[in-house]
Amino acid sequence: NEVTRTPFQVQKQKEIEANASSYINSRKEEIINDVKNNPNHSLRRELNWEATLPRKSTELARKEIEQQHIENMSGGDWHNNSKLLSFNKNLENNKDKKHVVFIDSKTQRSALTNMFKEMGYTQNQIKNLASTTTSITGSEMAARVKDFQSGKIPILMIDKNSSTGYNLQQGDFLHVLGTPQDASIYLQSQGRVDTMTRKGDVEVRTYKYKDNPVEQASWNDLENQIKLLKATSPGMVVGE
Repeated sequence: NEVTRTPFQVQKQKEIEANASSYINSRKEEIINDVKNNPNHSLRRELNWEATLPRKSTELARKEIEQQHIENMSGGDWHNNSKLLSFNKNLENNKDKKHVVFIDSKTQRSALTNMFKEMGYTQNQIKNLASTTTSITGSEMAARVKDFQSGKIPILMIDKNSSTGYNLQQGDFLHVLGTPQDASIYLQSQGRVDTMTRKGDVEVRTYKYKDNPVEQASWNDLENQIKLLKATSPGMVVGE
């Protein structure tokens, strides 16, 4: 599903970019003051922390700007997020099915949690296997997979860490909302849902911004990797 960013997202990006310089300068000073006034601050653990503080505080402020962009593109208010609006429509049309959702950020998980709640799903109907977005033990993961397989829960959220090792073949849909970092992660997440015994029964839906050059470049690279795998290791590719 290729989508175009909502007007809200476009405007939000412009605001983030316009305010980036002043935000970084302001946050840099705040971080420096915080470090100087807090003898237990983590940035004071190095011997020459005072010399490296200006650079590290700037890096932290820039990461916060990056996080603002991530939230705008992957999370935030789902009503203003094109990917999540498209996913919402697909989910509404298939509420009787079982869904596995690939995510890659805490902001995306938070936005989805709010969306599921508004759709009427209870906390017991949505479970998370995405260890990069929250703390979860191996035994908790195994129990949630078992409940998904038995039909107790209709929705599972996974990420790059939980895209392997768990048989999710009882799922009907795999929704790739995040952007997998490489082809093996992408194919492994498919493999958790589309095993040999269920071949052809699972629908994989990817959600991409067609007006985001950075994301388009990532998916183009991913598709080139998949083409290479098809040529060299066809058994890894679902449906091949």
